[in-house]
Amino acid sequence: DAVVKLQADVIDKLMPAFLPLVYTLTMFWLVRRGWSPLRLIAVTVVLGIVGKFCHFL
Repeated sequence: DAVVKLQADVIDKLMPAFLPLVYTLTMFWLVRRGWSPLRLIAVTVVLGIVGKFCHFL
């Protein structure tokens, strides 16, 4: 079994911390479009739980 960690092996070599930057800018964009911070926190928690169950995190 060969495991490729997308962020650690590929993306961080091209541009360190690219995925957190994209996530942060997306959250900022959603706040400017009228989403509440509480809703964004809930989305973050749900993405974390789903990512854990799907073995992405």
